[in-house]
Amino acid sequence: MALFEQQVDSLVDYLERISPRDRMMLGVIVAGVSVLVLFLGSMFINGRQRSMEDANDQVRKKLVQIKQMQGKFEQARRQVQDLKRKLKQNRVNLMPFLDKLSQKYSISISSMNPETVEVVGKNTTGIKEEAVRIQLQAVPLASLAKFLDAIENSGKVVKVRKLKLKPNFSDSAKPDVDAVISTYVLDS
Repeated sequence: MALFEQQVDSLVDYLERISPRDRMMLGVIVAGVSVLVLFLGSMFINGRQRSMEDANDQVRKKLVQIKQMQGKFEQARRQVQDLKRKLKQNRVNLMPFLDKLSQKYSISISSMNPETVEVVGKNTTGIKEEAVRIQLQAVPLASLAKFLDAIENSGKVVKVRKLKLKPNFSDSAKPDVDAVISTYVLDS
């Protein structure tokens, strides 16, 4: 402590010995340096504040995007749950279903065979596709249109996945048909 007091005394002694003009110059220099330090300090603090506000704005924008995506995600989750519930309720055995519809529209199915469905990639949905390939010979176009419409709009999860019409040389108004009909079931 004595060293500090000794240095303060020597500083006071120095200031008393210098001329009034030098004392004024020293005061101006000290005041200028103080103002400069305050100015630079406030600039630094304002710059940091602005950068923090910009960072906060970016985070707020991302939060708004997350909230928007959350709504879309919830909607997609509800759709998946609705689809799974519909699949549980509307389990369709394709062969009897198609046989019954073909009789209703007076169409003779010449061949009906289960079709293997290739799964590309990993099936993470828990839903698998079952398919049946049917072949029809000499089908009137009006009956075919009604038959296919009844399949698609049956209220069940059944879709015409492939359809190929070939000309029938014995009756050009009645083509031969090759179709793949699919339904979807929950993978157990």
